[in-house]
Amino acid sequence: MGLVAKDIGLFQEVAGPAEVPLELNPLLISIFKDGIKKFGPRDLSPNIIRRMDDATGLSVLTPEFPTEITDESAEETGYEIKVG
Repeated sequence: MGLVAKDIGLFQEVAGPAEVPLELNPLLISIFKDGIKKFGPRDLSPNIIRRMDDATGLSVLTPEFPTEITDESAEETGYEIKVG
């Protein structure tokens, strides 16, 4: 969750000065801050759905939902985006 929070925070920092109107990103930042407070920064980001489970007392996950998500795609070089 900490990595997602970092990424969406950086996105917000870049978008602000560039005057990119964001509607969902501030809400995502708030949701992930709450998730980190409840579950810790090292918890897996898909577990953010547990906030809804806890609030409703229900589980929204199907039995087929994996307990662990793995990325099997090949690694590649990242790209730098420059604004302005």
